[in-house]
Amino acid sequence: MPNPIRRTARLTIVALLVAACAGARPSSSPPSADPTVAPPPSQPATAAPTVEPTATPPAAPTLLERTWTLADLPAVGDVAVHTDSRWVALSNGCGGGCDSSRPTGMTSDDGITWTSKGFEPVDGPFPVAIAWNGGRVYGLGSFLRASEGADTKEAVIWDSEDGTSWRRISTIDLGECAGTCLTAETLSVSSRGVLVMGAGRSGEGGPSGIFRSDDGRSWTRVKASTFGLVDDRVFEVVDTIAIGETIVLAGACDDCGIGVGLWTSEDGVQWSRLATLDTELMPSLLQLASDGSRLVLTAPRCVDEACTTPIWTGSIDGSFAKSPADPQLRRPRLAEIGGVYVLAGMADDAPHVFASADGPTWTEQPTTLDFAGCDVADLAGGPESMLLFTTADCIQGWVGRPAQPR
Repeated sequence: MPNPIRRTARLTIVALLVAACAGARPSSSPPSADPTVAPPPSQPATAAPTVEPTATPPAAPTLLERTWTLADLPAVGDVAVHTDSRWVALSNGCGGGCDSSRPTGMTSDDGITWTSKGFEPVDGPFPVAIAWNGGRVYGLGSFLRASEGADTKEAVIWDSEDGTSWRRISTIDLGECAGTCLTAETLSVSSRGVLVMGAGRSGEGGPSGIFRSDDGRSWTRVKASTFGLVDDRVFEVVDTIAIGETIVLAGACDDCGIGVGLWTSEDGVQWSRLATLDTELMPSLLQLASDGSRLVLTAPRCVDEACTTPIWTGSIDGSFAKSPADPQLRRPRLAEIGGVYVLAGMADDAPHVFASADGPTWTEQPTTLDFAGCDVADLAGGPESMLLFTTADCIQGWVGRPAQPR
């Protein structure tokens, strides 16, 4: 029979081996905390880094409808104005590619479909400006009268009650072209019926090119000294605009010490300086537009192929500021339509249109314009639409509209 003592000894050895192995194996239970040892300091939770969302630049405001409508013009459009009921335009009557002019009146209810009627013989004055004061429409033409001696320049004034039937009411002798000529550029008529005509001359010397009239028939020259010009200086470029009873005049000449000057008058005789704006370059053109309370002025200039279009905004009280915008357009034209200012011109041989709701801030507007290689000739604004004419090689007129609220 088995020896019980030997069996008991074997069991004891086995039990000791099992106990030893159990003491060497890690315990699955956490060890008891030692009260004599301080616990480690607690660590603050590490926050995940904050990622700022990428800011999306605001979209440029859409101030004008992208689609422009091509008008059906009977002849090239030179200048236009919107009366209380329709568009009225003056044309040189040219069908394209001609050097002579037969002054022609054109009218349209919508800017797209036009009727026309010539009112002077061929080889007449070229229309350069048109104005309306709530009653009659007035037109300004420029004419070079050739002679065996020195040629002379003339400014021709027309008027019309309906925009269709026109008549010549006066001719202003601007003097001989002795190296340079005074050339009619601008015409405005106030709500009181005071007319102001401006002519510019490149170069020095000669009488003033500013004239005023109460009826469009009898004209008086405004002395250059009225505007602070001395030593036979005259404005090289000039523009005018009527705001109710007030006429605003902008003028500039090289080395006159006035930069671009702005003046106001209610009678065309007494003028008050509104502002003096510093320009780095003598502008080749001045353009004024107004919504009735604000004034916007552009003074563009191109040197070789580099063009700059500085813009100023101010009020009829005389506080003006230069806009940071510079659209850099060639042949820019400025107009106001329903409180929106529009600037249209050429860049890279294509038309570009900029718009502003306040005067200082300008954004380019997408358009469907296609000039087929021609240039901007004139831009006119109405209460609900605007009219853009091209130069005579294309005989195009385009109707644009402000953007509809969405």
